[in-house]
Amino acid sequence: MRNFEKITVLYERLSLDYELQGGGNSIINQKKILEEYAKKNRLENIIHFTDDGISRTQFDRPCFMAMTNGINDLPYILP
Repeated sequence: MRNFEKITVLYERLSLDYELQGGGNSIINQKKILEEYAKKNRLENIIHFTDDGISRTQFDRPCFMAMTNGINDLPYILP
């Protein structure tokens, strides 16, 4: 059986409206929180996908789509 390298995919998004309103959950903060979680749970080989200034109601977010397409190309997914 072929041994596949595990990766950890992290996704961050911040809408432009929220950012303009002074929202405190910036992309930098989101990355920090997600990376701390990954480190705590021994998740390695991190790949970030980040949509900055994109509304959650927009379903064709560029990095979200790239992330889901990339996941679909993986030979397997661990829960």
